[in-house]
Amino acid sequence: MIATLYKYLGRDLLRTAVLAVAAFTLVMTTFAVIEPLRKQGLQATQALRLFVYLLPVMCSLTLPIAAVFSATFTYGRFSMDNELTACRAGGVSTYSLLIPAAILGLAVGGSTIYLNNELAPKLARRGEQTVKANLQGLLYQKLRTDGFIRFDAWLLHADAVDLDTGRLHGVVAVDGDAENASFYTASTAVVEFLQEGDQTEVRVLAIHPTSGEQQGFMIYETSQWSIGPFPIGQPFREKAAFYDWDELQAIKANPMSSEVVAGKLQHIQRLLLADELYREMADTLNAGQVYELTQAEGGRPQRYRYQFRCSTAWIDRDHHLVLGGSTSDLSDPRPVALDVYTPDGSLHRSFHSRLAHLKVSRPREGAWSVGAGAAQAPLISVTLEDVEVLEADAADMRPSSNRRVNFGELEMPEGIARQRRTVDLETLYNRPEDYPAVLAESEDLREYIETDLRPRVIAEMHGRLAYGVGCLLLVPIGAALGLVYRGGHLLSAFALSCIPAMVLVILMVMGKQMIANPGARDAAGIAAIWGGVVLLGALAAYLYGVALRR
Repeated sequence: MIATLYKYLGRDLLRTAVLAVAAFTLVMTTFAVIEPLRKQGLQATQALRLFVYLLPVMCSLTLPIAAVFSATFTYGRFSMDNELTACRAGGVSTYSLLIPAAILGLAVGGSTIYLNNELAPKLARRGEQTVKANLQGLLYQKLRTDGFIRFDAWLLHADAVDLDTGRLHGVVAVDGDAENASFYTASTAVVEFLQEGDQTEVRVLAIHPTSGEQQGFMIYETSQWSIGPFPIGQPFREKAAFYDWDELQAIKANPMSSEVVAGKLQHIQRLLLADELYREMADTLNAGQVYELTQAEGGRPQRYRYQFRCSTAWIDRDHHLVLGGSTSDLSDPRPVALDVYTPDGSLHRSFHSRLAHLKVSRPREGAWSVGAGAAQAPLISVTLEDVEVLEADAADMRPSSNRRVNFGELEMPEGIARQRRTVDLETLYNRPEDYPAVLAESEDLREYIETDLRPRVIAEMHGRLAYGVGCLLLVPIGAALGLVYRGGHLLSAFALSCIPAMVLVILMVMGKQMIANPGARDAAGIAAIWGGVVLLGALAAYLYGVALRR
């Protein structure tokens, strides 16, 4: 008879749990993640792939809730229909009836630990990669639906989007200067994504644009112009939950295993490279010599050469090189000279400006990575202010004027790129004074590791273990609550099952936040995380030791 009861209870437990986990998971995955991304432009095939990737992730959250709901509902109905009374009259112990719930609890606890530590993190990363691979599609969808897209102070419009080539056609870009807004038009533009660690930025590169200003339109064409890079929001942000158990242990032992730390190190490497360029260029120009940069290849057949001349060059507080801007020589209001030469050596165009800013930016996505000896170095962008432009083939004409001229994607000099320093994390961490040019960034990296990365990893490891053990206890507790309070109705069973689950989740989240708080001790947060398990254990002891005996 007892085998028949086990089969009866086990079948009801399993059927209710499967239906509940399917319903909870489908609803959460579809309406919380897939539908918002689909509205932003996620393609149908990518949405389906993302749905498959996210099912185990959501299942790790919904499986314990579905299991405890199943136990509460099944045993509540069993008690409400007086089947429990009949079993007792037949000499069947109440505790023996709860063995199927204990087996389900073991299965749910083990499955949750496996999903959280192995399968879910890997598939979550794949889902993140699926969305990142379609960032361009999301951006293009916004251009098609809204007609424009905003990047900080810039407003970008495109008449058409070519999904096959990834190009924009009929491009108009306007900045947000209320007094004298400048605007650019181009027949073609390319959208580029720059990736560094967990941060993605977008840059729009216009080909042969024409510029103008609000206070008087003036036709002026340059070979290329770019806006950005601008950081863009991520549907997924990299976090400790995206690492499997082995990765968490590796990051705890060696922070360089974290992609975020690797990205920050890339940023520091780029700043060191920029510092070398700025100092070499400033020394050359201040000595009265010419400094030459070359246009980056970027798939273009022609590579122009840019020769700079200026008697004053200095590095500002933002780690940018500034040319001109000195008041010592009032006889020349535009002391910065820039001559652009074609690949065959003939003069193409000359610029004279009051001020020039040079900035080292990230390379294109995937072009530069830590430790990649043959990887492409970062690129250089130039902004000229208060500019006079003289065309080489129109030397007898009066120079035209422009408030601002931008040049993008100039190549890092080969000598500096070859001398790129390999920055060791241990040196940056222990002896940041060895790199005075990036002392603030080194301290930021140290602070990030100590106050952000390490606490999150510790909290995630304890949280996963505590959640798995707690899920093991939840199902037997739900079964006992169903027997004691006769939770056979759907709503009452759901309400009863939510109480212990909420206790576990709330204390676990509270403990993680305490560990992440720089002013709190890790021990207090760890105690809070495991406090939920302790409370569930105490509740289980009361239910099985006192309530079920009555």
